[in-house]
Amino acid sequence: MDAGEFSTVAEVLKRSSARFKARVAYRDAGCESAAITYGNTLRAAGRIAGFLRANGVALGDRVCIYAPNGPEWPLAFWGVVSCGAVAVPIDPNSGSAEIGHILRDTGAQWVFAAPSLAGKLAGFRLKGVVTLGGAPPGGGGGRGLTDIVKGPARKASLPEQAADAPAMIIYTSGTTSQPKGVVLTGRGILSVLAGMRGTLALDDRDVFLSAITLSHTFEITCGLILPCMVGASVVYARDLKYTNLFRGMQRFRPTAMLCPPLMFRVLLENVVNRVAGRRALSLAEVERDAAARRALGGQARRIFGGAVRFFLSGGAPLAPAIAAGYREMGIPLLQVYGLTETSGPSTLTPPGDFPPGSAGRALPGVDLRIDRPGRDGVGEICIRGPHLMAGYYNNDKATRETIRGGWLHSGDLGHIDAEGHLFVTGRSKNVIVTAAGTNVYPEEIEQRIARSPFVREVCVLGKQHPDRTETVFASIVVNDRHLGKFVAAERRAGREPPALADLVWREVQSHTADLASFKRVSGFQLRSRSLPRGRTGKVVTDRVKRESFSILGRLGRLRGHDAKEAPLVFLNATAVTPFRIAEKACVAIETGKITQLGSQETVFLPPNARVIDIGGRYLVPGFIDLHVHGGNGHDFSRGDRAEFEAILDYFVSHGTTRLLATVYVEERGRFLRAIRSLAAGCRARLGHGALHGIHLEGPFISRNMRGALNEKYIWDATIENQLTLQRAGRGCIGLMTLAPELPGVQDVMQVAAQEGIALAVAHSEASYEDIEAAIDLGLTQVTHIFNAMPSLHHRTPGILAAAFQKRELKVHLIADGFHVHPAVVELLYKLKGSSGIVLISDAIHASGCPDGTYTLAERTVKVRRGKAYLEDGTLAGSTVTLDKSLQFMMENTDIPLQEAVRMATLNPARVLGLDHERGILAVGKDADMVVLDAHFNVD
Repeated sequence: MDAGEFSTVAEVLKRSSARFKARVAYRDAGCESAAITYGNTLRAAGRIAGFLRANGVALGDRVCIYAPNGPEWPLAFWGVVSCGAVAVPIDPNSGSAEIGHILRDTGAQWVFAAPSLAGKLAGFRLKGVVTLGGAPPGGGGGRGLTDIVKGPARKASLPEQAADAPAMIIYTSGTTSQPKGVVLTGRGILSVLAGMRGTLALDDRDVFLSAITLSHTFEITCGLILPCMVGASVVYARDLKYTNLFRGMQRFRPTAMLCPPLMFRVLLENVVNRVAGRRALSLAEVERDAAARRALGGQARRIFGGAVRFFLSGGAPLAPAIAAGYREMGIPLLQVYGLTETSGPSTLTPPGDFPPGSAGRALPGVDLRIDRPGRDGVGEICIRGPHLMAGYYNNDKATRETIRGGWLHSGDLGHIDAEGHLFVTGRSKNVIVTAAGTNVYPEEIEQRIARSPFVREVCVLGKQHPDRTETVFASIVVNDRHLGKFVAAERRAGREPPALADLVWREVQSHTADLASFKRVSGFQLRSRSLPRGRTGKVVTDRVKRESFSILGRLGRLRGHDAKEAPLVFLNATAVTPFRIAEKACVAIETGKITQLGSQETVFLPPNARVIDIGGRYLVPGFIDLHVHGGNGHDFSRGDRAEFEAILDYFVSHGTTRLLATVYVEERGRFLRAIRSLAAGCRARLGHGALHGIHLEGPFISRNMRGALNEKYIWDATIENQLTLQRAGRGCIGLMTLAPELPGVQDVMQVAAQEGIALAVAHSEASYEDIEAAIDLGLTQVTHIFNAMPSLHHRTPGILAAAFQKRELKVHLIADGFHVHPAVVELLYKLKGSSGIVLISDAIHASGCPDGTYTLAERTVKVRRGKAYLEDGTLAGSTVTLDKSLQFMMENTDIPLQEAVRMATLNPARVLGLDHERGILAVGKDADMVVLDAHFNVD
């Protein structure tokens, strides 16, 4: 049956009932025996239509349906449209204010209502209320739907409704004080559903599980009319508890379900918890083995009933991580984008591959364009097609403002890629979209709050979560004069006045009590100054948002939106702080600083924020490497500025965001030139500041422990020589490795320590006593522990014994599998703990290059399988980077991830005195971060 054959909504039921007469149309998930076939649905609709016609309902009259979901809701709907009347759904959560406005605006005289809600209609002048069940208690001109359906058929003439006549009026929260009625025609609804049916390949074998209230356009079009077009069955969930939904899925084995993203997130987290024992958005977060993940995916599909062909998300933005989590289980989670004003869907992500974050392509017959795009292609999304609303009921002005030149201006911001995929990035209209996909217009709430004598000014805003859903928030300026009078009166009466925040919160709640629950204010801010206003006197909402939701804005430091400095939010991160691992974390960044860190529920988007969903990947502080000779084929000791940049680019690509360029001792002139060149590079902030300073490996070292260094270039330890080095370094020397047992080194250490240079021991034969004395002179570090120093001896303890015992000493570890055995790494961890170890690379210029023969300090170095050594077998630095060191630690030791990360981030930051700004993920710190995949590769 081709959807194009339908001319009216009522005709959909007639044709489907003729073809699928015995097919079950509707079920109640809580009552398996309550099944209604298509044949019975048509008969019931005819009796309801006859009843309405007999009671004076004429063609085009409005009839309301005020009830939660259940099999009787569609019976009432089909009866209304079969009568030629216009169906007006009322959200069952609506308060008396909204109900009264809808009844007055539409002039509706008849309402189909749930028995539990019928009492709320008692104060309105109606001809009758039909309760979805038996006869209402007390009569009152109403009837029970069951009595009507079981009663005799009436031979009332039922006029054929025109295709372009209104079929439904769906009320959205108003942009003024009242909700607006969106008039949808049969032609408009059916035109867009024809494209949906073809794309999804629906037929009479499909079973829909209905979980969104039928007063929502998405559900009434795609979850009620669309299944009827193909003879599919619909099962109505009793409630939205995930346990009951899972129970209903296993009993009725649905092939499709419509939900807002929030519910899909809840279901995903709980199904992963059921099959893998941990709440997560992805099986990959809890299981690395691909075969094991496939097995868990099979278990998850069985929990979802085992027959799902696709899930459909709509009403609010869908986080890519949620779609990816379902796709990993083998369940396509598709997304639609549309508005009530577009009869529901305008775009759809079809089954198969589509770009993450995309809201899909335009459905057949739908045109999209971006109005006034910026440099990034982002502008207002405009929609054209036969599915657009006929207009706002009794509101021509609002209709003209929304539809201009045949294009509906959505108020949403987005861009369209070369393949036609739509990406929704934000909103330009002052509308709040809740996690349940309901729209809330602030003006309606502002008018109520403003009635309070304690409120001088109010601005209601959407406080956005990182998934782009919002909660209702109010920014309030208190009426000080009235407040003062109230406080004085309370004290005269001998009462202690309530706290200001409590008083205002009470006022907000009392003045919005008659609104639907989803419109209630969930948080507020008391402002000490007036709301900012433009030339026309209108509140500048964007500025209020900046001053309310951005800590920098509240401090008066955020003046406007600069694209280069736009706030950034990382979503769904596994954040390694590095004191703990925070799963599903969100991190907000403004002007290079972390301003929020927490869960998705506690972090809110600063205005104009760009959101990046990293899908459970690790977010760690940037690595800080204190010992880098070179990489990418270049050497800090021999290179020029261009070569320095090439080295820095290579290390930044491996997650090292700060490093010390290590200069090994060589011919005096070259040595000093290298130091001067690097000092100039530090001052020029090469590599975006990645070049932090200089590490001198020498020249005051032991000839017997020189390792790969050339002994003929070793200097005498004198104050003059040290001053020569410091003059060349121009304040950029951050670390020196020396041998504290050498004559004159004590003077050198004192001079260096006065300059703020960190001192390390290596290439040394120092005794235990030498190290004790050196600690008093400023020694705090041990360079490449175990290497270029004597082995541990039980009768002559030396550097190693001191390193193990002295808490003042931090040891630098090359974790590459060659320099130190994994068992010794674990032993070192037990001796020094996570705070006493600093991971270094000691990388030479062969890092990042293929195996081969290279030169280091005028000596030949061979690299085989990543291992660098001299011709005599002496190790000559390494070829690792700190991301590979972290990988080695995770694969070969039992050291916890957060403690291994600390060794590469916070610990070296403390050596350089940077821990007040780097090396840690915390509010107020620099946004110096690296994203790692599940195998600790830089992503």
